[in-house]
Amino acid sequence: MKKTQIITAIIVIVAILGVWYITASKQAISSEKVVFGAIAPLTGQISVLGEHMRNGMELARQEVVASGQIKDFSINYQDACDAKSSLNAAQQLVNADHVKVISSAFCLFGEDAVVPIAENSKVIFFNTAANPESVLNKKYVFSTNFTIRNDSETLANFVTDKLHAKTVAIVHLASSFGESYKDNFTKSFEARGGKVVLTEKKAPDATEFRTEMTKIKALNPDVVIIIHFGVSFGNAVKQAREIGIKSTLVGDYESEDPTVLEYAGAAAEGLIFSSSQPAIRNDKVMSFEQKYQKAYGELPDVLASNAYDAIHLQADAYVACAGNTDCMSENLSNVRNYDGVSGSITIDPKDHSVTKLNVFKIVKNEKFAEYK
Repeated sequence: MKKTQIITAIIVIVAILGVWYITASKQAISSEKVVFGAIAPLTGQISVLGEHMRNGMELARQEVVASGQIKDFSINYQDACDAKSSLNAAQQLVNADHVKVISSAFCLFGEDAVVPIAENSKVIFFNTAANPESVLNKKYVFSTNFTIRNDSETLANFVTDKLHAKTVAIVHLASSFGESYKDNFTKSFEARGGKVVLTEKKAPDATEFRTEMTKIKALNPDVVIIIHFGVSFGNAVKQAREIGIKSTLVGDYESEDPTVLEYAGAAAEGLIFSSSQPAIRNDKVMSFEQKYQKAYGELPDVLASNAYDAIHLQADAYVACAGNTDCMSENLSNVRNYDGVSGSITIDPKDHSVTKLNVFKIVKNEKFAEYK
């Protein structure tokens, strides 16, 4: 046999063995018991956001099982949000339960404590919220959402071009999430000739904003940006109007929360916020919306759709890599033009975030509507 024939034969054999190994690995994964972890606020002020995430994850999990991709697949949900509870939850999932994937965590003041555990333990960790600098450029940390840097630039362009604002005051979360929005918005807005006249930070569970709003009223900015969520956001909006602030109130994408309307009441009328939506409402998006509404009696929000996409991406990578997280990291880094229900997903191979279409919405007649 000639040397070239021998080399060709070896290549064919290696290819066959590779295909056999991949097929055998996928078959083994599909039949073994697989448990992912999840960290979300399932009780407390922002539990509605955690519930939406869990709803999205459960729909995706059911579909993964029904497809036969992973026949015995469950998600271990940990109710946590602050740094201490999130750290305890992560240690439980990684050290006691030995999970290889923590899906769709949400609270950044908790995630900042968890990221080092994920990196050191080589556990795939997904962030559902917008991404501050503290969770970017990590090997095992990924997201289906955009960076705060990009969203802040969009916000700055919007308040400048559409609201014609020259002055802005900011009330933000005392966390890496809030600080990132404050820093990045200020940089973008002032680069366009605007001026941020005041910034104030508040704890995630704050309910009293009158001191800050009194200071803002005296400065009379064109726009007040509030980077908060849930009960706290609703109280901030209500107290701003009670104090007599006439400025346009603007929030980030987490403002689309019925809890905000519940606590702000009529004061929420006219509240504007950024959001992300699929560029095209295709059959996949509409099918997801129908399934979600049938199961939970309401349409999904951006957190539910991102959590749903995250589970499918993680399950695909888990099966393709037979649970090897180094392989999963590489697999997820190479996701391109994935047709997600939260939009087309291309994961940046460096910072592991996603660029998505931004839209703006407004509270009109006590409902969230497209801003026009």
